[in-house]
Amino acid sequence: MASERAKTAMLMAVLAVSAVAAVLGFALLRPAAALGQGVQDQAPALVLAGDPPGTVHTLTRDSPALWNVGVTLHRMPVSTVVGILTANGGVAAADVSVPTEVELLGCAAAWSGTTCPTAERVILPVTPTDALPDGARSLSGTSGPVPASMWVQARVTMPPDARADASGRFELRLTVDATGADEIPAGGLAPTGSSPLGPALLGVAAVTAGFAVVGLARRRRRG
Repeated sequence: MASERAKTAMLMAVLAVSAVAAVLGFALLRPAAALGQGVQDQAPALVLAGDPPGTVHTLTRDSPALWNVGVTLHRMPVSTVVGILTANGGVAAADVSVPTEVELLGCAAAWSGTTCPTAERVILPVTPTDALPDGARSLSGTSGPVPASMWVQARVTMPPDARADASGRFELRLTVDATGADEIPAGGLAPTGSSPLGPALLGVAAVTAGFAVVGLARRRRRG
């Protein structure tokens, strides 16, 4: 009888140690959850507000087409917010390609036409849409903390001397990547060697916009 009681006591001790180890392991991987803080795994960390689905901007020789995108971060702090602009499609006249260009600008507030209420920043200088860089560009600037919201404007243009029969359609896509790390609680955590203190916060989102050029000669015939 005593032997069975001893075995039962040893088994209970092993189970208790295993349970403590499991809790500590969870704390190392998810410190926010272990400390009782809410973990917003189900909420998107990054939200982009662009055009309604199916929107197509008309591009002319006289004025740029404007595409505004709002960027909102729901998990802070965030260390970097970067964007990559890509294009698909093109404009042509009599089977000859007509160049189009895009400039990407940033603002701390919502755009009003081409006016930034604060101070606009050049994210990507005027660049041909068929030669956009592969590298990501910072959307929040190079200094100071990353704000919880920002606005981006793409200004798309075509040459003022483009042929009147130029026509075509293309699409721009803005992919945004926000990264950051969990904050270490005040007082720190126990040393863990090379074990991570928590998963990096990562949000990736993309929006697209359509642009169309209808030949001036075709529009005049319709008129």
